[in-house]
Amino acid sequence: MPTDPQHTIKTIGGFKAEYQRLLTILETNIHQDCYPRNVLGEPLNFEKCKPVTFGYPTGDATPYIELNNNQFHFVVSERGTEIERRKGNSDEVLELFFSYLTGSLGANCAVKHSKRQNFRRVMFAKQIELLELLNPEWASAEVRRHQTILQKNP
Repeated sequence: MPTDPQHTIKTIGGFKAEYQRLLTILETNIHQDCYPRNVLGEPLNFEKCKPVTFGYPTGDATPYIELNNNQFHFVVSERGTEIERRKGNSDEVLELFFSYLTGSLGANCAVKHSKRQNFRRVMFAKQIELLELLNPEWASAEVRRHQTILQKNP
């Protein structure tokens, strides 16, 4: 998705369409081990686990997206308490959300595949692989964040 502000999405409907397009790319390209799972350990598809909602909180720390004053807001709240709120253009908020989601998917993969390797390195590698499918610029930015984390905490 272009990062040029003139090409930025301006409506929730446009945001939802781009979100769904990117989510479909992830669903069709990730290994079954990475999928979110229910309490019985069965894989869930993304639609059932609702990785984000639009315009309203669920109260269980599921991120939601708002559009206020022509800015998108990525919000996380739990039990009526707002934990996080970040705002930006559509590309910035999509990047934030998909960084969050691919990190979670990377962790799911690392649980299954990190027996001989450092958990974070497996998780980070999978996250970068998934972000690369969506937007190479997002992947590059995440690589820089990972490098900072690993320098501070090898």
